[in-house]
Amino acid sequence: MKRLLVFAGMASALFLFTMPTVAQETPEATVPAEAQPAPLADAISASFIVQDLSPLVGEPVTLILQIETPPDVTLVEWPYIPESWEALSIHDMQPTESEVLVDDRRVQRQRMIVRAWRPGEHVTPNLFFGYRVMGDSTIYRLAVRPFTLNVESILIPGDTTLRDFKPQIGFFYLPLWAFLALGGGMLVFGYAGWQRWQQWQTRRAFVPAGFSPIEIAQQGLTALAAEGHPPSVVFAEVADILRDVLAARFDLTTREWTTPEVINALRTQRVLNEASLNQLAALLDQTDLVKFANLRPQRTAAGRVINAAQQWLESLEPATQQRLSQESAA
Repeated sequence: MKRLLVFAGMASALFLFTMPTVAQETPEATVPAEAQPAPLADAISASFIVQDLSPLVGEPVTLILQIETPPDVTLVEWPYIPESWEALSIHDMQPTESEVLVDDRRVQRQRMIVRAWRPGEHVTPNLFFGYRVMGDSTIYRLAVRPFTLNVESILIPGDTTLRDFKPQIGFFYLPLWAFLALGGGMLVFGYAGWQRWQQWQTRRAFVPAGFSPIEIAQQGLTALAAEGHPPSVVFAEVADILRDVLAARFDLTTREWTTPEVINALRTQRVLNEASLNQLAALLDQTDLVKFANLRPQRTAAGRVINAAQQWLESLEPATQQRLSQESAA
């Protein structure tokens, strides 16, 4: 019994001796230490740069992650960027680029292509990067400032009106009536050209082989008078017929020559008398006014120019024969 009382007394004394010690150490062990702020956090900027903040669904957007640090800060951990952010997908992520500014601040960038596959506002996830300060081996971490991409919808809420499909972007489209008008115009011009070619062939079919250039020209003027062309066409045809006669009769390339050049060449060769030269110059001057000066002659003028050309051709052969006879007599 005495031993039991002694043991109880010793236990009570031990409990009373240790109780103040526990009460003093417990607050010191449970109170957490205060978190220290990251140094130079205000001098570091990390954000996204994007030009088009409101793209359409599926439209590619160039996104640039940019981190700018002062000279005494070194980046040791680049943010980890996942391949997809919910409705956003990342494509063509480029390597990191570095640039030193004038004040020795360093800028590091990473370009990527982002596509959003549903409309609405999309916020970038939480991204963190790590850095060290010069003379300190501790790695500090900061968050990248997020940005919001607003993807607009091409649909109008509540609009149920049916509309025709629009042609594809970049697709050259012509309506049916334009094709029909183009085809009709080609047929008209083709038929007019064919008629002109037929008339040209018919006019020369009247001239049998073995005829002289003057006789061929006379036949051409006769056919031209019977075809009923507009006056401007008649004047042009008369000029061509006269120049063809000169080319065949006197070996002159008169189609490319001007009227003064033709008259001077004939005067130098002395193949025609002065009266014939003056008549020819007057005829060619009239046709030049219609061809090059856009003069609009009357229909009666077309008949007169054909008659004048025929009369000049009729006087051409006797004048040439007279010159040849004079040269032979001399």
